[in-house]
Amino acid sequence: MQTKKLFSCLAFAVAASVGTSALAAQPAWYIGGDVGSNNAADMDLSFPSGPHPVPFDDGWIGTLKAGARFGAVRAEVEYAHRSNDAEFFGPPGDIDNARGSIDSDALMLNGYFDFAAQGKITPYVGAGVGGIRVEADDIRKDISFCCSGIVDDDDTVFAIQLMAGAAFAVTSSVDVTVEYRYLLADPSFDFATGCDVDDTIGTCGVDGRSSDDYKNQSLLLGLRYRF
Repeated sequence: MQTKKLFSCLAFAVAASVGTSALAAQPAWYIGGDVGSNNAADMDLSFPSGPHPVPFDDGWIGTLKAGARFGAVRAEVEYAHRSNDAEFFGPPGDIDNARGSIDSDALMLNGYFDFAAQGKITPYVGAGVGGIRVEADDIRKDISFCCSGIVDDDDTVFAIQLMAGAAFAVTSSVDVTVEYRYLLADPSFDFATGCDVDDTIGTCGVDGRSSDDYKNQSLLLGLRYRF
């Protein structure tokens, strides 16, 4: 909770800085996109039988964005999709290989500060706030016999993120970017227990809701076109 409050304060501070700078400079517009690898932290989902830890394989991330630069700061709207397959699932002492995945779609308002360029390289830091839809897609044990719990639901919640990276000017209007980011949200999901292999969460019956932080780290390679 304290981490989330700190992230929120940093994100809103960046947004306030962007808003102040926008009053004093003419915008320079740009569009861009990124692809890369993402790491979703383990989730610890609570069931009546005990906690069900769910580690995830590394997955992929793709983004599309549009924004404007005002002097040394930038304001940006971004869409991002992330996907990670579940690796294991089950209560302690009864953990098996898992099937299913966790996927997310985020719409974020980002603010960035660009440091002074070092030749063709411009380092930057940033923060963002927005909404994210996190979907636990049919996470269950990958077994051919009874029984398994099922997590199969989605939740749309508030999200915050921090970014750091660098842009390399390829031409007068095109940049290649490399960026690290950390995103945090707190979704909750419906779950069912004691389900047969052919059951869905609908046929097995919802037994409750479970939540844990959705923490995601990403390494991105992107292109940015400046008008």
